[in-house]
Amino acid sequence: MANHTILTTKNIVSSLNNYALKYDDEVDKLDFTVLGLQTYFRTCDIGTFVKFHDDYKKEYSDPSKIINDHARFLQIYKIKIHQKKKKNLELVYRLELGEFSTKPILVISTDSIFSLDKVNANEMLKTLYDECNKIK
Repeated sequence: MANHTILTTKNIVSSLNNYALKYDDEVDKLDFTVLGLQTYFRTCDIGTFVKFHDDYKKEYSDPSKIINDHARFLQIYKIKIHQKKKKNLELVYRLELGEFSTKPILVISTDSIFSLDKVNANEMLKTLYDECNKIK
């Protein structure tokens, strides 16, 4: 594994695969931490991607506006790749997608394992939050 493991990417899975190939590592043994995220978008009127900020958020909170303007979104992640650590939880989940896949719902199964005997509730909540952020 290389010393410098911070990458900027729009496709985390692809970046993990490329990293594993480049450094002769197994993808299953790698994990990542999201260090930052920037959202960009463009419309028919805006030919190039621009940073999505609060003014745009207000303007494009209506789904019909997004559709009518043919808005396209792009997210760029800053990630740190590292070796997988042993976790105190094992998530079993499914994603339920509504129409247009705009409001996904993460349903965590009762088959999931949460080792609260090894960590306190606050640490488990942070770990759960981190893991849910990685699901896409």
